[in-house]
Amino acid sequence: MFRTPGLANSQKIPLFFILLVAFAVHGPLLLMQIPSNSYDANFHMSMAAHYANHWFNPWNENSLAGFSQTTYPPLTQQWIGLLSHVFGLLRAYLLVQLAIVIMLPIAVFRFARLWVDELAAGYAALGSIFIGEFSLLVYEDGQIGTTSSTVLFVFALPYFYAWLVEGKKRDLLKAMLIGLAASAAHHATTLFGSMFFVGPIAWLACID
Repeated sequence: MFRTPGLANSQKIPLFFILLVAFAVHGPLLLMQIPSNSYDANFHMSMAAHYANHWFNPWNENSLAGFSQTTYPPLTQQWIGLLSHVFGLLRAYLLVQLAIVIMLPIAVFRFARLWVDELAAGYAALGSIFIGEFSLLVYEDGQIGTTSSTVLFVFALPYFYAWLVEGKKRDLLKAMLIGLAASAAHHATTLFGSMFFVGPIAWLACID
């Protein structure tokens, strides 16, 4: 793992500050409920409404004369359905999306830290808040499954790296559990993510 010895605290961007920026940028947009009119938002909320009442039954009789919701990975909709009992369906959807956009810079920081020092990783985390493609997925496309899976997958990668370098079973277990959660949120994301990210991580581990 790349480290810069003696890096002063003044040369680091505090992660707490980065999270505040993420909340300042995305919080008002979510409070205005902008994602509620995005392309796939109603689709995800309709599936979440079913899981809110039938957590273990994927067969939805209230849509398309009945269909299996296992055609789409269920985890994100199940989170929304669970929270909807407290916050209502729309607010639960927005709350889950807020958690995802807040977690993104943390995941990016941890992943970038494998390659660069803390200052550069901090800039990477700060820059991730303003990624146009991610904002498009959140506010225009409503792809909450894709965004949640991406963040979880990036979270899993440093544990996978740590297992390759140090061989600790707990790191492998964490990587597998978080990776499985990412697949349960959106399997295609982890499939393509593995093609582009696992190879470089394994290469870095071999070097280290």
